Amino acid sequence: MEETFSETPGKEQGVVRTALVSASFVEKAVLLLLTALITGLLIPYVSNKIQTTNAHNEIVLQAKAKLLDDVTNTLVTYQYLVGDVSFYKSDTSLFNGKMQALSFERYSTRVVDLTSQWGVEIAKARTLASPEISDKLNKFMDKVLEKQDAPLVRLFSNNGSLKEWTDLNDLNGNMYEEAKKLIDELAVDFKITSANVK
Repeated sequence: MEETFSETPGKEQGVVRTALVSASFVEKAVLLLLTALITGLLIPYVSNKIQTTNAHNEIVLQAKAKLLDDVTNTLVTYQYLVGDVSFYKSDTSLFNGKMQALSFERYSTRVVDLTSQWGVEIAKARTLASPEISDKLNKFMDKVLEKQDAPLVRLFSNNGSLKEWTDLNDLNGNMYEEAKKLIDELAVDFKITSANVK
């Protein structure tokens, strides 16, 4: 076998040298280096930003879910406690003075804690919920204290009539339905509904 050598080695080196110093090659080499630099720095930066945003969104979602759970627990517990007291004197066939006294004692023992917890939840809702929903929570608490709590205490203390207890029991049923609607509105505001959770 015979080796063949290029007869013009200087010519090939000249072509390579010319290509290396040409403006087109230098431009492409600079673009390649810039692309590598940007890719090396920008992609990790953007990825970190996305991860930070996702972590923040997860924290907010967990706080909203907890607040929804807390508000649901507070409102439903209150409505059951207040309804229990009026229930035992709202109808002559259901009348049970002893059960009503026990219900009133249970209500009286828990109402301060429930309303203070509710106040805390309203304060949290101001940062997590829309202003409209946090305002509704606050107004509903005022309505509960005015229309349910004060009349309940007055009727129990003054041995209210069957009609007064029946009227209060009916109101308590309506207020329970209103509480459930408010809970639903909070869930929609937080985008925590069965349609949104997958």
